[in-house]
Amino acid sequence: MHGLGTVYIRTGRSDLARETLLLGLTEAENAVDLLMQGRLLNNLAIEAKDRREFAEARALIARAILAHAILAHSEADAGELPGQLPAALANIDMAEGKFDQADKHLQNALTAFRALGDRRNEAMMLNNADYLRRQQGRLDEAEPMHLQSLEIRREIGDLVGQGRTLGMLSIVYEKNGRLDEAREAAAEALRIASTANDKLFIASSLAQLAEVEQSAGDAAKSVELMESAQAFAEDDWSEMDATTLAQYRAALGEDRKPLMTKS
Repeated sequence: MHGLGTVYIRTGRSDLARETLLLGLTEAENAVDLLMQGRLLNNLAIEAKDRREFAEARALIARAILAHAILAHSEADAGELPGQLPAALANIDMAEGKFDQADKHLQNALTAFRALGDRRNEAMMLNNADYLRRQQGRLDEAEPMHLQSLEIRREIGDLVGQGRTLGMLSIVYEKNGRLDEAREAAAEALRIASTANDKLFIASSLAQLAEVEQSAGDAAKSVELMESAQAFAEDDWSEMDATTLAQYRAALGEDRKPLMTKS
């Protein structure tokens, strides 16, 4: 597949090149053949560059570099690299919706960090794996991973990490209809965020509390909390956040400007 795809690129047959290379990449991923993945990703990047899809080409090159870096360091004392590189690959895969492949890379990263005794990154990978399962609708599998992450963060004294994990747990509880637990977890995350004086963390915690109250049917409270989140987020208020707030206001039957300010 690699050689044939190269021929198609050289002869300007872009569609055939892409089809052939993608088929080869799927086979290499299934075989966990990182060397072949790197080669195929490199050629896919060339094909994307020829189509002037430069962002796509850069993303493909980044994946190729990471695949080769994993190979280069797999049998050497590479510090955190054996865990960081598959973790980075997992992030790219998740962004592309390749959840099964992302799960493989996350498991590799988790295994590597555990072997290294890197508890902080182990906790982070558990949270990432939880996020992946939420994206797949596998909520029953998500909660235990967050609880493991929370236990690790408590053991190592990572207060902010505890708060962020509690915020993620709140999402899982809310999606499962366990609103009291969701509210409690989000409120604790907000307390930690306030202690850390992290405005964006405060904003995200308030936004999660707003989501819980919306699910509980308290439209007025959800709008109040979301407006407060907007005040803390300032320039980092996203289009998605604005859309959510508009939806909450619509549920309340209002269309008003934010009233809450930072304290």
